[in-house]
This record gives sequence, C-alpha cells and structure tokens, in this order.
Amino acid sequence: GLGHMGVQIAAAMGAEVSVISQTMSKEADGLKFGATSYYALSEPEALKEQAGTFDLIISTVSASSDFDMLLGLLRPGGALVNVGAPEHPVPVSLGNLINGNKILAGSNIGGIAETQEMLDFCAGNGLAPQVELISGDEITAAYDRVVDSQVRYRFVIDTSTF
Repeated sequence: GLGHMGVQIAAAMGAEVSVISQTMSKEADGLKFGATSYYALSEPEALKEQAGTFDLIISTVSASSDFDMLLGLLRPGGALVNVGAPEHPVPVSLGNLINGNKILAGSNIGGIAETQEMLDFCAGNGLAPQVELISGDEITAAYDRVVDSQVRYRFVIDTSTF
C-alpha cells in the first residue's frame, strides 16, 4: 500500500520513477500512478539491463527482499532506503555497499510537521491512496487477501459496521 503513494509523490515532485514489483500484474497501475518504467523481479533479465543505473531505490515491502540485488541496481553513490519492516533479518553483503560507495538507510515515520507537509503536498497535487472500504465482518477475508497479495492498495475498515 505504501509503494503506490511513493510512486505518485515522487512523480509529482518531478522524479523519473521506475517501479520494481514481484510480477508484471500491476504494470498498468504503476504507469497510471506516474512511473515511466516498470520491472518485475520475476523477469530478472530485464533488471540485469538496469544494473548501476538507479540513483535511489525505496523499498516499501515488509517481506524479505534481496538487498544485494537491489544494491546492484544503484549507480555509485546511490541509496537504498528501506521503509518496510521485514519479519526476519535481511542479509547484506557489505562489499555491495563499499564497492560504489552506496548507502543503505531506513526510515520509519516523520513527526507531525513532516506528516502535515506530506498531506498538504498530496492535497495540492490531487494525490490520494487507492482504497477498498470493507466492513468489520470482512476483516479475516481482507487479511487473507493481503497475505496473498490480492489487495490494491489499501483496505479501510468502515468502523460504523461494528
């Protein structure tokens, strides 16, 4: 859910945005949100052509990712910023950071001022999350859909249904 907002915000800020996803199933959405390129981890040949070309990669997934592969996509001095929260430790070969003077960083959430700035920017640029409103009795099914990567892109629970 976080990634689709990141794409919209970066594009609205004037960045050239590429999406890297598990499959090509969300390509049309990624392009609609403002990406100019879309790549799938399930098609590694396409990513090999991108080695050493990205300035910044923001990883929004909470599943374990191949950070070494992502670091290989960065140009020298590029940064990989992780904002997801994987359940298990993610191995990183330090040589992939040292070679190319690359940066690995993390971020959680900004304070009230940063959050307000982001909300103002989104409002001023007509950006909004794509949500599916569900009732309280749909929570279990919604959780199963999240686990199966079948949600686009956020569930919002209608609390009046409790």
